[in-house]
Amino acid sequence: MIPQNITIMSQVVQVQWRDDLMAKENCHGQCLFDRNIIVLQTPNYINELTQNQTELTFRHEVVHFCLHYLGYDALNDDESFVDSFANVLYQAEKTAYYLD
Repeated sequence: MIPQNITIMSQVVQVQWRDDLMAKENCHGQCLFDRNIIVLQTPNYINELTQNQTELTFRHEVVHFCLHYLGYDALNDDESFVDSFANVLYQAEKTAYYLD
């Protein structure tokens, strides 16, 4: 599930959806740091994004925002690191076990 916004280091980051992000920007997600916005590609029949892929893309962009606010610019530019961290975060969230 993807929220409408998320707070990272006291900054409210809005989530917006675009139908043409993949076509125009060749990506599934995008960070607009100067506007505190995460933009995600709307899943549709053309791009065939699954719910899991969209949720993982959201975590990927959240990791970018975390690194940005922490000032870790070198890590923020390392897409392999961001992908790996987002995957670990997503797996931890999906497999979390809560007591009733």
